[in-house]
Amino acid sequence: MKIFLSYINHSKTHLKEFEVAEGSTVQDLLEHNEVRHLVKQQNHDYKIGVNGEILDGKFFPKPDKYRLNEGERIEFYMPLKVDPKENRKKRSR
Repeated sequence: MKIFLSYINHSKTHLKEFEVAEGSTVQDLLEHNEVRHLVKQQNHDYKIGVNGEILDGKFFPKPDKYRLNEGERIEFYMPLKVDPKENRKKRSR
């Protein structure tokens, strides 16, 4: 089945397509050689999500438990550089 991987490299967003077996987990994709290389290039802490939802084990399963479905988009989220609330406060002054 076809899934997509979205990540940022050098301030540019990339979308790669992968073919994975039915029943694959996000962790299975992360162990793929090409994806493992992309993960090493990430020079920051990141979180992983699927279709805009973080896989944190609270509301959605962790990557090793989340089974992928056809057409889903796996994303790397990097930490925010500026707190949005603080930024709005500064602009309102």
